[in-house]
Amino acid sequence: MGSAKPVSTPGIDVLAVEEQPFVVVAPADAAFEDGAALYPAQLAGQRLIASRPGSLMRSIVDEITAHSQSTEIVAVVDHRTSILPLVLGGLGMAVLPAAWTRLARRCGLVVAPLEPTAHLHVAMISLPTHLTPGARAFLDLTRTLARHHTDAEPA
Repeated sequence: MGSAKPVSTPGIDVLAVEEQPFVVVAPADAAFEDGAALYPAQLAGQRLIASRPGSLMRSIVDEITAHSQSTEIVAVVDHRTSILPLVLGGLGMAVLPAAWTRLARRCGLVVAPLEPTAHLHVAMISLPTHLTPGARAFLDLTRTLARHHTDAEPA
């Protein structure tokens, strides 16, 4: 699961997996350099592809469009998996969690970190009891990978 804030719910175990910043994904001919920080004001006049209202991703897009009358949302999608094909087709650019960076670049798209940005808090939630052996093994593996990911982050 992903959330705008760290999750904490009584009676439910929450394993924080990672925090993902948001990036802007655009066609290769975008007016910005791959990997260079991009500020919301630099998106003035751009066409954006967005998710439905209610997601952190959409709130970032809404914030961008609120401060620039020339920036417009040209498509609203139900599933994030629909976004990269629309960007590849030249419809516009999109704000996505950084986990999409590798795939976007492999598709030939330009990816720029959005500054400042919110972070998507990715967590695994489970009930403390009644886990099947398979679910417990998956949780243990995720815990190990999350710990390794945290240890590998630069200080």
